[in-house]
Amino acid sequence: MDLSKQERTDLELADLSSAVEVLSRKWHPLILHILNNNEEAGFNEIKNQLNGVSGKVLSNSLKDLEERKVINKKVINESPRRVKYSITNKGKELKPVLEELIDWNEKHAQKHHKILAVDDEQKLADIYQQWLQPNYEVNIAYNGEQALEEINNKTDLVLLDRMMPDMSGKQVLKKIRKQYKDLQIVMITAKDPEIEVANLEIDDYMVKPVDKEDLQEKVGEILGRKQEEKSLKALKARKKILNQKFSEEELEKTKPYQKLKQKIQEKS
Repeated sequence: MDLSKQERTDLELADLSSAVEVLSRKWHPLILHILNNNEEAGFNEIKNQLNGVSGKVLSNSLKDLEERKVINKKVINESPRRVKYSITNKGKELKPVLEELIDWNEKHAQKHHKILAVDDEQKLADIYQQWLQPNYEVNIAYNGEQALEEINNKTDLVLLDRMMPDMSGKQVLKKIRKQYKDLQIVMITAKDPEIEVANLEIDDYMVKPVDKEDLQEKVGEILGRKQEEKSLKALKARKKILNQKFSEEELEKTKPYQKLKQKIQEKS
C-alpha cells in the first residue's frame, strides 16, 4: 500500500529523530570525531582535546556512546584502572556525516572569521574593511608596527600591503611567520610580482588596484580552504601568479621557481 506524503514525512521524521539523538548531545559528535581520527584514545587524551568538559560529563557521554555501540571500551589495566576507547564499525559510518557538518560550518560561518587589513594608505585599508565588514569581523592597521600589535591567535587572515614605509610588508611577513606559521596572508601591492614571490610565505598575491568583487571572491576562497589543502593551494597560488607574469622558459631558469615546483610535487 502506497503511503501518503504526510505518512512518508512522519516516518522520515521518526527515523531522523532516532538517528540524530546520538549527535544531539553537546560532546557526542566531538568524541566521535576524535575517535574516528585516532585508532584509540584514553580518557585523559580525549578530555585534553575537549575544552570545558568535566570528568563526570565526559564519563557519562562515553558510557552513553558505548551503550549505543558506536564506541568500544577496552580495559588495559585494572590497578590502577586504565581504559582505551576506540570507534566501532557502526561509529565509523558516522564519519562522513561529521565531515559534512564541518564543511557546512566552514562554508557558512564566515561572520566568525577575523581579518586584519594592513595598508599605509588609510583610505584603502578603510575601503577593504567596508567591503568585507558585512560578512567578516575586520580590523585595520596603517603600518607594520600596528599590524603586529593587532595580530593574535584569533586572526584568520591578513591582507598585507607590500610597500610600506618604516617596516615593509616583507619585513612584517617575516615577523608574523616567526610566531604564526599557519596564519593565512594575502599580499596586496602596486608592485608587479617578481621571482621572489616563489619564496614568500604567503597564501596569495593581488596587484592593485583591487576591486570589491575580486577581493571578496579571493577572501572567500582562501578562508574556505580545508586545513589539509591550505599549504598546497598557497604554493599553487604563488606558481599561478608567476605564470601570469613570466614565461615558463624564463621561470625554469630560476632556482626559486624550481624549488616551488618541487614543493608542489611533494605535497600533491
